[in-house]
Amino acid sequence: MGDLGRLGVVKQPAERNPGNLAFNGAFERFPLNAGLGRRYHPEPYLEMDFTAPGMSAETHSLRLDFTVSKNREYTPVEQLVPVELNQTYGLTAYVRSRGITSESGPRLRVVDPACPACLNVASTDTTGTTSWNKVALNFSTGPETHFVRLSVWR
Repeated sequence: MGDLGRLGVVKQPAERNPGNLAFNGAFERFPLNAGLGRRYHPEPYLEMDFTAPGMSAETHSLRLDFTVSKNREYTPVEQLVPVELNQTYGLTAYVRSRGITSESGPRLRVVDPACPACLNVASTDTTGTTSWNKVALNFSTGPETHFVRLSVWR
């Protein structure tokens, strides 16, 4: 966020967790779709809502509606995040699902964009109908990993 924040183009959320490396991690604002901000990719048969109610009245969430029963691969939302070399990180999100009947539901994914063979991990998928629950994924960067791509992936 650096320069854009200093210029007042992008405003930081009032309460920011200093340990959170992802900008706009809790969907406080509509995605920038630029730079190191969250990027979204409209896709056929997928509806996205960035202002859906979250776990509490004060939060937002991303809502994904798959409008056909085909089990296509999607990466509707992603973000590049600068990281330190040879470090271990944790990625967490709160998710819920309703009526996902396909064999593969949405999951969190972390990839080293410069070397996908070096780092490419995903959480378990979310299927069926569940209430809000925490999904966690730990990953370690390598000696050449400068950025990771965090995404929602199906």
